[in-house]
Amino acid sequence: MPSPSRSNPTNHRASSRRGISLLECVVAVVIVSGAIASAAMSIQQGIQAQEDALRISQASSAAESALTELMVRDYDALAPGVTTSDVGQMTDPFTGNELPADYSRFGRRVLVADDSIAIPGYAGLAMEGKMLTVSVFDRIPGNEREIIELRRFRPKSIEENIDG
Repeated sequence: MPSPSRSNPTNHRASSRRGISLLECVVAVVIVSGAIASAAMSIQQGIQAQEDALRISQASSAAESALTELMVRDYDALAPGVTTSDVGQMTDPFTGNELPADYSRFGRRVLVADDSIAIPGYAGLAMEGKMLTVSVFDRIPGNEREIIELRRFRPKSIEENIDG
C-alpha cells in the first residue's frame, strides 16, 4: 500500500508549507530587533530622567542650605556682593566643611543685594532688606549650566532697625 503523502498530492503541498520561509524568518528577526531596540531606548531614557532628577534634587539641597545660612545670619553681616564657589569647591555654609562627594560636580554663586519691597495696599511704604540669590551650576566642557536659582528677600527686622 502506498504511503498517504505520495498518493495524495494535496497532502504533499500541506506538508511542504509547514516550515518557515527565509523571508518570514527575516521579517520576524527585524520585528523582534525593533522591539528590543525600542525597549532599550525606553530604559535608557528612564535612567537619564532618574539621573536628572537626582542632579536637580542635589542642586536644590546645595542652594537651600546656603540660603538658609544667609537667612539666619546677622543682617549687618550680609555685605552686598557676589561670592562664587567653583565646581567641586562648595562647602557647608554652617560648618565650612567640604560637602559630600556627590556635590563635587556643582558650583554655587551667591548674590547679596540691597533691596526694598513695596508693601501692597500702603502707598509709599516699603520694607528695606537684602535680596539673596543662590544659583547652583555644573560645567560641561566649555559650557556652564545653571541648574537652579533660589531667591529670597531678607527683611531688616524691627530689632535690627532699632540696634542699627
